Amino acid sequence: MIAGRPISLFIKIDPQILNPESAGNASLQLRLFDSSNNETIQHVTYGVHVIKDYKDLMILSFHSHSGPLKLNILPTEGPITVLNGEWEQTYSSWVSETGSVDGILDVQAPMLLDSGLYHFQITVLGMTDDQNFFDPDLAPTFDSWLSMGESFQTKIQYNNEDHDVTIISYYDKLREFSYDPTTFTIFWSMPFDWDLERIQSPNNNMFVHEEVRVPKSFIGFLNSTSFIPTVNKIPLTGLAVAVDPYSSETEYIVHYLINKVAIIQLAQIHNQQSNTSSVNENLMSFSLSISTNKRTHEQTSTQIVTTAGIRVLMSWQPSQLASNSQSKLSINFSDGQNVAGSSRDTQLNADVRYDLTVLDKNGTKVAEKNNLVAVNGTDVQAISFPADDTYEIVVNITGINWQGETLDESRNGIATGIVVVPEYPSGFTPIIVASGLAVIMLLGGLPALSLRRTD
Repeated sequence: MIAGRPISLFIKIDPQILNPESAGNASLQLRLFDSSNNETIQHVTYGVHVIKDYKDLMILSFHSHSGPLKLNILPTEGPITVLNGEWEQTYSSWVSETGSVDGILDVQAPMLLDSGLYHFQITVLGMTDDQNFFDPDLAPTFDSWLSMGESFQTKIQYNNEDHDVTIISYYDKLREFSYDPTTFTIFWSMPFDWDLERIQSPNNNMFVHEEVRVPKSFIGFLNSTSFIPTVNKIPLTGLAVAVDPYSSETEYIVHYLINKVAIIQLAQIHNQQSNTSSVNENLMSFSLSISTNKRTHEQTSTQIVTTAGIRVLMSWQPSQLASNSQSKLSINFSDGQNVAGSSRDTQLNADVRYDLTVLDKNGTKVAEKNNLVAVNGTDVQAISFPADDTYEIVVNITGINWQGETLDESRNGIATGIVVVPEYPSGFTPIIVASGLAVIMLLGGLPALSLRRTD
């Protein structure tokens, strides 16, 4: 609440992924608005403080008469330079040059040079009037953490044919890519500081997001039934991985979504191993195997995770599913990112908009419900299955309504899982899966890492 009004800040980095094509075209966009009616606040003075890896990359203030601010960033090592702005003593801030578009400035700064997590502290130094300023010690500050990805593209061969593979790291630069054609396994790594005190610090928000894009043509050649992902040779379960077969017509997109709780567990294991072996102290190592082993059985998913890190908990009534009869699906949404580092998911005290689809093993829709709303993150839907068979359930989040705020689409994403009709008798441990053709198989590994996940 600022001056009796509910005020929110929109913040965006564009593009989200660094590559040669995007070099020199990056921007930071800010808009202050009244969240009760989405009205843009005018005459805003923004204090912009950008931090990465505990280093200050920018500390400047800017004034926009119209309200929105767009900083075109020219990533450059060296001093910060505002290329097309004028210093206005009244606001103690940079403003657009006379005759140019208000609220758009070009800034040369040592930021957006590298992928990873950026911390933005945006202080509202003044608003609504050019003469209205807040006491700097009392000025409201918004904190936001945004990840920029770095894209790496390569080719892998199968039967003398090249297949394009893309890896995107949203945490740090990629290193040491390799491919083993005998096991169909991709390997890569990135720099990582395993200091446990640093990781456990309550002031350190931490989330590792890696993305691998594998051609569907390559999967088809292998007649693959599963992906097997690992971090530091430790298998991950579906709660740390989401596979998206829908966003691209030509690729499966495999997301590694590793939250702070899992990173702490990895650090503890890493530090124990480093005392007894030659483990690399400063790398986080990944692998993704495309398994050609046939699935021996499937079981109904009880938890799945979206590609944006929202956890979906599902339960069925009756628990013994049957065809040609109505079953009730209870669904609960929570935030699996755990940015605060707790051992429990954060309940979404918000209304979640989503679509629900059920597909048979041939990809034919047997049920489709769109524009659903889970009030306070919970909902119940009736589903009927036409036959005893295995089905795929797809949950597509299309927006989150936080109380008093505009629709948040930043956490939209897809989660998929398996429904078996009739369900196996009780006593089986559910296998958590993350896509239809591409099933995340549990390989036994540390239960700690199968515990919490989703980024």
